[in-house]
Amino acid sequence: MIDPVILANAVPRGSGLNSIFAGLSWLARAYRDGQWLDSASRNHEAGLCVTACTLARLGEFPSEYIPQDLQEQIKTALDRLEATAMAGSGWSRWQGGEADAFTTAWAILALRCHRRAVPRAAIEFLLRCREPNGGFTAHPEHAGANGSRNGEAASAEITATALRALSMCDRAGGDFAIAQLRNDISATPAGKSSRFYVCSEILDWESGLAPWPLLNLVSQSAIQFDLGKPYEQALLLRILSRLRNQRAWLAAASLNKMQLPDGSWAASSGTAQESSNGAAPMAPPLAEPGVLCTVTALSALVMHECGPDCSYSSTRKQRSLF
Repeated sequence: MIDPVILANAVPRGSGLNSIFAGLSWLARAYRDGQWLDSASRNHEAGLCVTACTLARLGEFPSEYIPQDLQEQIKTALDRLEATAMAGSGWSRWQGGEADAFTTAWAILALRCHRRAVPRAAIEFLLRCREPNGGFTAHPEHAGANGSRNGEAASAEITATALRALSMCDRAGGDFAIAQLRNDISATPAGKSSRFYVCSEILDWESGLAPWPLLNLVSQSAIQFDLGKPYEQALLLRILSRLRNQRAWLAAASLNKMQLPDGSWAASSGTAQESSNGAAPMAPPLAEPGVLCTVTALSALVMHECGPDCSYSSTRKQRSLF
C-alpha cells in the first residue's frame, strides 16, 4: 500500500484554492433576493434553513477569502434572517411556517459566526425541544391528553446541531449521541451522510464538551475514504481535518475532482440534512448543483487549507452574544 503522505505530497496545493474561489463565485451567482435556495430540492420551501446553514458555513471562512459581492450578500441575508425570527420562539424552514429546532439551531450559529446578537427566545425555544433522554425533536412538546409529541422522535442530526448552538453537552446529551452512533444511524434513510453529519457536528462543538467515549466513536468514522458522493466526502474532509489526520490530503484531492465545471458540487440524494421527521431540508436529486453541498464542500476545503483552528477560535468568542 502506498504511503498516504507520499500521495498527499503529489497533490498541488493551488488546486484547492482554485476550487474554493470557483465555488464562491458560483455561490454568489446562486444568491436570490436575500437568500440561498437549493433549486434542485424536492422541497423548495426550505429557504430559511438553507440560508442559515450557508451563512454559518461562510462564517467559518477567513475574511480575505470572501469577495466583495458575496460580503454584501451575506450582510443582506443576515438582515433578512434577523427579520424572520418568530416572536417568542425561533425560525421556521420557510417564512410563515412553524418554528423548528434544526432551522433555529443553524440560525443561531449563523448569527453568532457573524457577530450578530442571538435572541434569547431562540435559545429558550431550543431548550423546549429537548427530550428527557437528552435528544432534541424538531418541535417543542404539544400539550395533549397523553403528553406526546405527535409521534416525533429525537433526532441525532438535530441533537448534534442543537447542542452545538447551545454550547452545551451534559451527560444525557452525550449518552444520547453515543447510543445513536452505536446503533449505526447509517442504516437510516439518509444513509452514511447522517453519520458523517453527526460526527462532523460533534467535532465542531467547543473543546471539552464531548466525552471521550463519544470522541472515540467519532474517530472511527474517519476510517472510510473516497465515498463517491460529494456531500459525504465534504463531511469526511471536515472530520479528518478536525482530527488532523494525514489522510485529509487525499480526501481533499478527491473532493476537488468532484467539483462541476461551473464551480459547484452536485447535490447527493439522501444528504444528512434530510431528516425522517421533516425538520431538515429535503435532499436534492443526484447530479444537480446544490447550495448545501457546495457550501459544505467549500467549508471543508477552507478548513483543510487554513487548518482546523483558523475560524474555530473566532466563533467561540461569539458564543455568548445572546
